[in-house]
Amino acid sequence: LVEALVKERAPEAGRPDWPGPLGNTITIAVEQAPEKYAVKAEAFKKVHPTFIEDVLGGLRNAVRARTRFEWEHVLELCVWAVEQPKTAIDEEGIDARWGWTPSRVSDILYEGLGKGDAEIDFKYRELVWKILGKLAEDPNPTMHHEEKFGGRNMDPPSLAINTTRGRAMHGLVQYVL
Repeated sequence: LVEALVKERAPEAGRPDWPGPLGNTITIAVEQAPEKYAVKAEAFKKVHPTFIEDVLGGLRNAVRARTRFEWEHVLELCVWAVEQPKTAIDEEGIDARWGWTPSRVSDILYEGLGKGDAEIDFKYRELVWKILGKLAEDPNPTMHHEEKFGGRNMDPPSLAINTTRGRAMHGLVQYVL
């Protein structure tokens, strides 16, 4: 699926406006055609987690632009992503393999739980709750991370929006609302 996406977005010879990094290309392509990729979201389970983060980023941007798409397969991808074992967690609570993918899941849920044309349908509430529950248990931030970046460096609300568990809590509030 990623190969097809890249071929579809491939530049013509000599075109100077080609966005360099592959992740940005994926994000832009998904944002511009979210329904096309939302229905195939679960196929991204076969690619590196970084690309999942990019796909979710494109879908989040589509939600912000109030572009409708079907949420079912996107939420199934999110469930799968947050259930993956964290194998290489650093002292700040970031998994070297999954990076910021859990935070991206929190972001898309937060946006999708808002009122608007692209909101997550109420029928998916149990899936959403399952995802938010897993995110609320994410190791980011660790105590080391809070000591390093909290306190004098960052107030609690800023720390919350810059960590996976904090973003999950924002999503939980949005879920309740």
